Amino acid sequence: MVDGVEIKNESQNILANAIVHLKEGIIDCLEIWNKNGENYPVVEPENYELTQTWLGLKDKRTIKR
Repeated sequence: MVDGVEIKNESQNILANAIVHLKEGIIDCLEIWNKNGENYPVVEPENYELTQTWLGLKDKRTIKR
């Protein structure tokens, strides 16, 4: 399991956490829940920021798309 990933898109009111579940090295399940209380979009957002939020990580990384 990999957690500690935040997905953000202000124009669509998305501020979500994500957890990736792996089985034998392959993604088995992806959990995404929007912390803003809105439903997460059914269609993938075209623009977003991914940020690592793992505890103890000194150099947090943000990826913008």
